[in-house]
Amino acid sequence: MEALSIDPVLASVKCRLLNCIDFWHFIGAPKFILDIIKDGYKISFITTRLPHRFKNNASVFNEREFVNEAILELLRENRFEEIADV
Repeated sequence: MEALSIDPVLASVKCRLLNCIDFWHFIGAPKFILDIIKDGYKISFITTRLPHRFKNNASVFNEREFVNEAILELLRENRFEEIADV
């Protein structure tokens, strides 16, 4: 299978809308839209569970190099961001 090549500059949309938040206010965007631009889309669940930590599977320890590289790649491509421990 051939790897898909994506230009990281074109692929990264993080903060593009947020950088224009004044414009969105100016044109009268609904609060719902402004909240999504500021905080991201939040999936509504029937109930909210308390934070929970799960034990790692042994594979993460057996394939430590692969896991570390995969996480670093996702961080470099702005596909997710690291947050403080909750």
